[in-house]
Amino acid sequence: MQQATLCTRCSQPVPTGAGFCPNCGALMQAPSQSKAAQMAANAPTQMASMPPASAGDNAPTQLAPPPPPPPPLVGSTPPYSQYNGPAVNQGAPGAYPSGPSQPSYLPPPPGYASGPPPVMTPGGGVAPWAKPQKGRGKRMVLTVLLIILLLGGALGAGAFFLLHKSAPASHPVAGSTPGAASTPGAGNTPGSSAATQTLDNINRTGIYAGVMFTVVSATEAQQMPDFQNFNPDQDTILRIVVNVDYESSRHGGFLVTGRVMGPDGRLIDVGLGHGIPKDEVPGEFGEPLKATDAFYFEVPKAVKITDWTLVIGETSEVLVNIPLGGDYDPTLYQEIPHTMGLNQPIKYDNGNITGVITKIVTVTWNPCGCQAQKGTRFLRVYFHVTNNTAAPVLVGDGDWAQYLLIYPNGDRKRADTQFNAPIGVMVAGAESKDVGFDSWVIPSDPAPYTIVFLNPDLSKAGQVDFGTL
Repeated sequence: MQQATLCTRCSQPVPTGAGFCPNCGALMQAPSQSKAAQMAANAPTQMASMPPASAGDNAPTQLAPPPPPPPPLVGSTPPYSQYNGPAVNQGAPGAYPSGPSQPSYLPPPPGYASGPPPVMTPGGGVAPWAKPQKGRGKRMVLTVLLIILLLGGALGAGAFFLLHKSAPASHPVAGSTPGAASTPGAGNTPGSSAATQTLDNINRTGIYAGVMFTVVSATEAQQMPDFQNFNPDQDTILRIVVNVDYESSRHGGFLVTGRVMGPDGRLIDVGLGHGIPKDEVPGEFGEPLKATDAFYFEVPKAVKITDWTLVIGETSEVLVNIPLGGDYDPTLYQEIPHTMGLNQPIKYDNGNITGVITKIVTVTWNPCGCQAQKGTRFLRVYFHVTNNTAAPVLVGDGDWAQYLLIYPNGDRKRADTQFNAPIGVMVAGAESKDVGFDSWVIPSDPAPYTIVFLNPDLSKAGQVDFGTL
């Protein structure tokens, strides 16, 4: 028969071994320490398993027990255990509270969040994943804030990069010079492989039709004052400055054609209709002229300025080529003097006139605005005459030829009036004077030439050999 004890509160019988009074619910005296330890030892051991899904922790099961908690301070209230009650007799790991200090149903202190029920490990400890994770909420908040900061920095850098890349070309960028690439005529040109090109102190001379052109300088740029570039994507403006020196001689106006030639041999005409620069070389010459002017051309920008050649004249003529760079032979357009036959007095016109040849030259131009055709040149012969009579006499071109040039093939020709006004001068009685020159068109190949003087009946009065010219 089961023994009963009396409740200390209501004095009603309580079955032996009961933990509380069935009448008033008062807590009865706890079993002795040894019996409690025996009961705990006889309790079945529960193996640690995977944490419940609500825990959110995927850490694997660990069999090592956690370190024991520190002992409570003397005189202080025993701290609450991790699960629903004060940690009494914590020296026995894994044991439930055994003292009658407080009811087991006493609520936890404020701010405490209860966790899942304890799960025992084989060694008697609580599995780590079954413990409440202190500070996890704070760490999660800090992690989220760090991710937001990193994402914000990355987005800011990306936005700056996109704005920088999409900025219009006209906006200045650090390290660049505003307007340096887009200003017409500036040193740099959009799409161009080179800046404005300039050549100074060229000082090369060529003579065309009696006009002396001395190339002073040259500039190649995207635009020029008073001259519009209509194709700036492909062309630049080439300006060649020349000193012009022309002294007219018995001739009216004549045209001067200027071109420029690139390394491929193609001729480019002077730019037309793109404006009239104030210093442009005049297209027509007549009166004596000394000035500094310029030729303007639209040329491909890919060609270096030193590879251009100024070309003056018509394609049917002996062209004057003045390269801006490289080798140049100025003697091609100079008078070439000859000495054989000079200063030999010849009496003709039945002795009325004594003629003397004072100068013999071969050249590609005549000073009266004439240029030799391709494959030819001019032979100029200068005369000094004396009138041996008291009456005036006509010297030069008249009703009958006073002198003829004999060609290598035997042809006899009077002075050419197509490329030069012939001599036709009245010389007073007993007068002695220079009467100028007569010219003949001869082939460019060297050959021997002779001049003969005649009487009015076309009989031979004398001759002068020029040798090979």
